[in-house]
Amino acid sequence: MNASIPAEHGRPWISPSEALGRRPPVSASARVDAPEAERAARYGFLAGPLGLLIARGATGEILDDASIFSVPNTAGWLLGMVNQRGNLVPVFDLGALVDVPADAARRLLVVGAGADAVAFPVERLPGAVRIGEPLDPRPPVPAPFEAHTRASYLVDNQLWLEIDLDGLLTGLAVDLSR
Repeated sequence: MNASIPAEHGRPWISPSEALGRRPPVSASARVDAPEAERAARYGFLAGPLGLLIARGATGEILDDASIFSVPNTAGWLLGMVNQRGNLVPVFDLGALVDVPADAARRLLVVGAGADAVAFPVERLPGAVRIGEPLDPRPPVPAPFEAHTRASYLVDNQLWLEIDLDGLLTGLAVDLSR
């Protein structure tokens, strides 16, 4: 359909469907190559001395002053469960895996949604971390994280790990069941 709508100020209007099909021009200065954009900024939180990067696209929420209900006879890194709008979410203290348990943090970071949600105590809100190239060779990381570390970065003298969180938590669950 190439019909135009009556002219206003001397120029004909295009039809709405034609307007929706157009793409705005992108200036050369606005273009960013994909690898640079992927490295540009990630969000992360501290677990003891380690910085942990949150997966790209992961959903997150901060719970303030949430009550954690302990689970008896479990490892010290499983703090318990928290109720997030009717969903029970496990709370893991990943700092305890490296012998730096969280202080009585009043905030929880919930990552994921529904049955896949997990929570971590955080003293500070997650922040943007501008990462560059991964460290090569990768520095040694604490044993519980070693098999699940995809990459590591050094930003402002803080070690940040990109971990397979699902793999780490699954591994911890297997160890707990032994």
